[in-house]
This record gives sequence, structure tokens and C-alpha cells, in this order.
Amino acid sequence: MADEASKLYPLIGGTPKDNGIEWEFPSGAKINFRHLQHEKNIYDWQGAQIPRIGWDELTHFTERQFFYLLSRARSAAGIPTRVRATCNPDAGSWLAKFIDWWIDPRGLPIPERCQQTRWFVRLDDKTVWGDSRQELINRLSDTIAPENLLPKSFRFIPASLEDNPLLLNNDPAYKANLLAQSRVERERLLHGNWRVKSDQGIIKPHWLRHRYGAPPTRFDRVVQSWDTAATAKETSAFWACITVGIADNLLYLLDVYWCRHQYADGKRAALSLAQKWRPNLVLIEEASTGITLLQEWRQASSFSAHGVKPDKSKVERLEAESPAVESGKLILPEQARWLPEFESALLNFPDTQLKDPIDALSQLLKWYRIEYTQAPAWSQRMGIG
Repeated sequence: MADEASKLYPLIGGTPKDNGIEWEFPSGAKINFRHLQHEKNIYDWQGAQIPRIGWDELTHFTERQFFYLLSRARSAAGIPTRVRATCNPDAGSWLAKFIDWWIDPRGLPIPERCQQTRWFVRLDDKTVWGDSRQELINRLSDTIAPENLLPKSFRFIPASLEDNPLLLNNDPAYKANLLAQSRVERERLLHGNWRVKSDQGIIKPHWLRHRYGAPPTRFDRVVQSWDTAATAKETSAFWACITVGIADNLLYLLDVYWCRHQYADGKRAALSLAQKWRPNLVLIEEASTGITLLQEWRQASSFSAHGVKPDKSKVERLEAESPAVESGKLILPEQARWLPEFESALLNFPDTQLKDPIDALSQLLKWYRIEYTQAPAWSQRMGIG
């Protein structure tokens, strides 16, 4: 976005600051490009007054991040506040549920509804919708105090590739690139389908029927599995980590982490998660930056690490380990902030953009199948008590 801004903003008098992260204009207006990498980063914006907020790829952010930043949409100068967002369809995202009224059963936008503005309020972390501001006020006046009953307006505006002729002129091959995608990705990215999911997924929904409210108080083992990446570019793969606790030969999924990092930040994230969960073993894929991480781990951490060399494709790896999931060995939490996006990726794999946590899971399941069944000998060999 900063690259595109450098082409446009000078045409209207914009002056770049801080390598193009910030722009100032003759009117005194400012535009800043900022990140919200982790959910905890919402508190970096405490006290902020932002009359205009723009989100790029909103489905990559959590519901909590969006609504917290909405609370920062304010202005002491009397400027009407606005929030705008772009996104690609993702059937497993919180946003798919949020815009459900505008989407037909096939997953496509309903043209006549996309001309309508609706109103909403948040009540006990739930969104309550109305066709008008006054309708909500009348309906909820007995539930919410009048001074707190302040509906917000929302409109969903669908767009297709044909709505961007400049892109097609500048890159005629882009449509061919979309047509070359899998069926699910093609339906999402080219046709704007908000309900399409893979019907050929390796992992079936009923395999994930076992859930836990509170995890066991003691585990036989806590194990982490890392899939690393090379750069922090927007198109790069994620650094991804799966953390499980093993009790009674069941794998309790405790945490799933993914983020784009340069190596130094990725290494810090790995060490931080090891300190948080104190695993008996950390599995690190011996590929890309994982080779360097494994070499440096022994000097940087007291937690045992073991290198894993991938020997098959991502799809073949998950297929090989899927029986453990089918047999109910993997227990998911009933609630976790990362759960909806991860579960959607797991059920739709390989037709999902979020592949790296799934690869980390496959790596862990393989270790469980081959090594954990030989726990006594393996524990002595790895120095784990």
C-alpha cells in the first residue's frame, strides 16, 4: 500500500515522512500506515482519535481488533468519522457471519440488498441488526439505556475483477492467474463467493467433534511444532507454531500461532512461546530459516529441540497423519480467539490460504505416530524427563 501511495499522494500535494509510512498534505491532513500484527496491539491505540480508519484485507484481522479500533474512530475537530475496509471472501471468517444478510445461499452477493444500508448495535458482544436507526431504538429501548443506544450504519459493497479495468489493463495475465487456482480459491477470488468450502477436504468436520472446556491439569508431554518462513513480505508464508499437551494418549490443542516475520522477530516469537508453554520438546522443520533456528536454538534456549526434514508434499503429509484426527486423538478447545480461522483452514486444506499452521500440525502428528509410541526410549534419547 505504501508503494501505491507513493504514486498517488504526490499528485495531490502529499509529502512523505518516515519512508512513506506517513503523509502530510497542504490542508494539514495526515495519513498514516500502521500495523495491528497481534491482538494485543489494539492497546497501542488507546487514547487515539482517528476520524478515518481504513482496513486492508479485513478477514486477516480478528473481530475484537475491528471493534476496538472502531472505538478509536472519533474526532475533536467535528469531522464525521468513517471506517472503510477491503477484503476477499473467507467462509470461515467472522466477517462472513457479519455480512450474512447480504449473501445468498450460493454465497454470492444479493444485488438489491447491496444497495441498502443497515444499522447495528453491539449487545453482550453480539451484533443486533435493524433496517433503520429508529427501528433499533424502538426495539431495544427497554434493553439499553437511551443515552447508550447509538446505532452505527453499515453497507456492504461487492466488487468484481471487471470493476477494476485499470488492473486488467496493467496486468492482463491477472485473470488467468485466478482461473488457474483451485476450485475453492477461484470461487472466492474471482467470483466473490462467501460460502464456498472444500468438499474434498482431507479432514472431515465430524472428526473434530471432541472439544475440551478446560484442559487437563497435568500433561505427560507438552510439544511444540514450528514451520518457519523466509521473509515478512505480505505474500510470504507464515511462521507457524502448534502447541499440544498430551494426556492419556490424546492431543489437546493448546495454542496455534502464525505471523509473518523476518528471521530475528520469528526467532524471538519462538523463544517467547517456548517460555510461555515450557514444552518438553520443540519440533522445527529443517527447511528455510528453520535450519538456522535449529542451529541457534541450543545456545538461545534450554528447551530441547529436534529437527524434522520434510519428505513429502504438504498434502501428502496431512493425508498420512489424518487417521489420528479421524480416530479422535486431536481435541480442540471449545473457544479460542484463533480457533475459527484455524479450524476453517484445517477443514478446507489444501484449498485455503492459511497452510502453514496445518503443515506444523502434520509435522507434530507424524512425531506423535512414530516417536511417541516409543516414549521411554525416545525420552531418554532426547533427555526429556
